[in-house]
Formats: sequence, structure tokens, C-alpha cells
Amino acid sequence: MPRKPRLIFPNQCYHLINRGNNQRNIFHSPFDFQYFYSLLEHYKNKFEISIYSFVLMINHFHLLAEAEHPKALIQFMKCVQQKYAEQSLHDLKASGHLWQGRYKSILIQEDAYFLQCVRYIELNPVRANIVSHPRDYTWSSYRAHVGHDKVPFLDNHPLLSSLSKGAGNTGYEQYVEDEVERARYGQSDRFSKRPYYASEEYLQQQGLIAHAIHQGVRPGSDPDLTPTRPGTDPSTMVAP
Repeated sequence: MPRKPRLIFPNQCYHLINRGNNQRNIFHSPFDFQYFYSLLEHYKNKFEISIYSFVLMINHFHLLAEAEHPKALIQFMKCVQQKYAEQSLHDLKASGHLWQGRYKSILIQEDAYFLQCVRYIELNPVRANIVSHPRDYTWSSYRAHVGHDKVPFLDNHPLLSSLSKGAGNTGYEQYVEDEVERARYGQSDRFSKRPYYASEEYLQQQGLIAHAIHQGVRPGSDPDLTPTRPGTDPSTMVAP
């Protein structure tokens, strides 16, 4: 069965995920992580992508990103993955596929799910029992978000800024702290199982109902979510 074309809309946040083929490791040394960082920075600038959160695990990665032009996000992911795979296979003197297949692109409603998704991404090393707290993991955006590190390609988002409310980074630190214990026991919410995390009202307002149905999921309403972003013309969706 032919695979469905990917639909990406402008000015929407997407949770982007891919894994090593057959769950194999994709990062083997600090150099590998640093090289992936350099690719993120280079192609983020080339395609004018905003990156709000990330984590690089030993056999997969997560990004939370947005682009004004939908084709830019697609090209960004293509270039980062292709260049990294070429270098990795060369270093390993291997052939075949580095990635398990297509990356996931999960639509995230910013006002309702953005902060939860950032926290989910940065708690990955805790859920995997690699560290007991996200501040102890080097290859994620958490330490930058709480002021311990600087990551040149990481963008600030108004929702993260508003959470701090002028009190340094303590607002976001506490927000994550509230979920650390649940993450240690694998009980925290996940943001990787569905093609979108958004209310039906938001999808309608953005002209994205077609996106949800296209992905094989007919949305149901969620009375607790109230989207506020301006609408998006559905004619701007891209199916490469």
C-alpha cells in the first residue's frame, strides 16, 4: 500500500521523531552528538526553522520545531537526516539504512499542548532511566531552558518566557519538577502516539480538519481546550 503524503502546515509546531533502524544506536560518541548539533544549527539557519525543544537519545531523537514555510521544515529534516546518515555510515564502515523509516511529524496545538510537549521531550532521559533528573543529561534543551547551558540553535518561545513570569527560570524548573517523579515510573503523559495533539475546535479554526482525517483519525472535541492563534489557509498545506 502506498504511504500517505506528509502534510505540513505553516506556522504550526511539530513534534518530530525518528529512530535508528531496528532500534539500533545512532549516536556512538560525543562527536556524533556534536555533529548532529552542528547539522541542526546549519540547516535551521539555512531553512529559517525555529527549534524550541530537543533531546538526542542514543537510538532516537525528538525535536519540537516550527517553520513559516512548510516546505522548509520538510527540507530541513531531509538534509539533517541525510547528512548525518552519510557521515555515520562512513564512520562505521557500514551500508544500508541508518533510520528506521520516515520520521514522525506530530502537530502540537501551541496554547494547550506546547509546554507539556516540551516537558515530555526533555524528560525522555528520565523515563529511560539514564538519569534521575533532566539537568543531569547533556544532550537536550533542558539545561539551556533553565539557564545552565547555551545552545546556539535553540529558540525561545513566548509560552516558555511567560511561565518564568520574571522570576528567572524557576517557573519552568518547577513545571518540570512536578512531573519528574511520574517520569521515573513511566507514568508521565506521552506526546508521540497520535498524529496530532489538538482540539477539534483548534483544528477547525486553523483549517486543519483535513490534516487529521488524512492521517486516519477523526478528531473529537475537547471542551477544556480553547485555541487562540489566528487561522491558517488550508490551501497552504504541503504534501511532498
